[in-house]
Amino acid sequence: MKKFCFRLSRRPVWELWKKDQRRSVCLYGVVYLFKQLLALVPPYCYLLFLEKVITGGRLGWVPAIFGGYLAVYLLQTLAGYLERKQYHRIALGAAAGWRRRMMREMSEMSFPDLKALENGERKRMVWDDPQAAAEWVMGRMHLCLQFLGMVPTVAVMLFLDVRLAVPSLCMAPVSLAITRNVRKKNSRYHQILLKEQSDSDGFLFRSLQCWKEIRAENLEEQTQRQLAEHQERMGKAFLHTHLFWFANRTLIAFKDEFLTKMGLYLFGGVLALYGYSSVAVLLAFMEYFGTAMNTLLAMMDGYVRQGELEPALQRMEGRLAAEFDSDLKKASNVGCESERCRRFTELTVSDVSFSYEGTPLLQNVSLQLQTGQCLAILGKSGSGKSTLARLLAGLLSPGQGEIRYNGLARSGYSDRDFFRKAGIVMQDSCLFHLSVRENLRIGNPNATEEEMWNACGQTCIADFIRTLPQGMETVIGENGIRLSGGQRQRLVLARMLLHRPQILILDEALSALDADHEKRILQNIRSAMESGILLIITHRRESLKHLGEYICLEL
Repeated sequence: MKKFCFRLSRRPVWELWKKDQRRSVCLYGVVYLFKQLLALVPPYCYLLFLEKVITGGRLGWVPAIFGGYLAVYLLQTLAGYLERKQYHRIALGAAAGWRRRMMREMSEMSFPDLKALENGERKRMVWDDPQAAAEWVMGRMHLCLQFLGMVPTVAVMLFLDVRLAVPSLCMAPVSLAITRNVRKKNSRYHQILLKEQSDSDGFLFRSLQCWKEIRAENLEEQTQRQLAEHQERMGKAFLHTHLFWFANRTLIAFKDEFLTKMGLYLFGGVLALYGYSSVAVLLAFMEYFGTAMNTLLAMMDGYVRQGELEPALQRMEGRLAAEFDSDLKKASNVGCESERCRRFTELTVSDVSFSYEGTPLLQNVSLQLQTGQCLAILGKSGSGKSTLARLLAGLLSPGQGEIRYNGLARSGYSDRDFFRKAGIVMQDSCLFHLSVRENLRIGNPNATEEEMWNACGQTCIADFIRTLPQGMETVIGENGIRLSGGQRQRLVLARMLLHRPQILILDEALSALDADHEKRILQNIRSAMESGILLIITHRRESLKHLGEYICLEL
């Protein structure tokens, strides 16, 4: 298996990114280096101005010098525009590509692993870490280009005056040593900052999702206090992170801008005084020295920032490695593809048991269903009905026993393959802040207008949709907040019928409906699933008389 290693060159991220962006990278590098070469011209024009015009009194050089300044300014403006355009194109493209990969990785995660992630961790995985990876790669490329751009500047400094260049360049290793020590501490505190941000985001998301419960139970003050504590911890971590960054800049600026620059002015003045150099050369040299130090300071800032991104890159390493393992697993399971593509005709549960934190919920449950059969699962609250539904769908893994579809274990199907042919509707199924039509088309993006209205008619919500101000185009709010509980359940059921599942699991999916609607919808669903397998979980025995022939399992 290929080893994803980020310790030295972060080669997998670099190669992955470079493969998709090679042409843009080359153009960006050429434009950046051209811009750096242009930056060498103004100090030389300044030198000519001092020597030819001020000292030599040759006024004929003035138009040429100012013309050179103007031409360089225009070219620098154009090069700066092209550089930023290419930079954003590359960075946004790389981040978007990695976000797609992380979304795919999340969609292929097992449900227990996905459930273990907090909302803040999911956001960090899909949004923040890919952004950090793109920023890291751009930063590494920028460091390389800045180093290459410094080479001609150093060459010009050596050409102008070796005696001044050598002591100024000897101070560069001191800056590197200072920054290296600051970077280690900064990286550790930035990791703490990322964790606090993740915890704060997770708490904020949970609070926003449960705002009705918070208001009903008068928990506003407690929630605000907890959020303030999260923000305070995050603020302290942010302060520590930026203190080291400012310390790095302050130390290097003091060394370069005060000690080194003042020393060079003093040393250059002595050389000019004794005839070994000239004031014009000293002033031009200091211009080049300022350019070199600004580039060096930017490189040190970038190097510190690279350390801040290390934790995100380590997580990306694990995700990319997991993706590679997933690809290998898919390749090794090619022989089972024909079995996974078959229509579901049989469901077998063999001695399945499940415990939660040591407390047994299900013990030795066995059943077998064929196409056209209906199973009703009855039981009191807490008897394990919903747990069994989640086990059948693969949202949980059984402690012992097996669940097989067409003779193949549930674990043999990827979640994507399984849910193409199966569906589960729970009591709290989700709706999105979209129109009715867009929510329905989540079940089947290719559904026609007639099919959507037929599905809505089967779940007794078509008449209600027609009364809405914009009909199918009406936006229903976050999680369908503009609908009643029964309307939400009926819309979710219509969405599932559009999906045309071969196995349908209803987990208290009709609990918010009145008896008349429940009767009609059950009859319609039973008719729609004549060529499939239907499992209904409920605690209301009187609801089952509308199903016709069915098998009953009591827990």
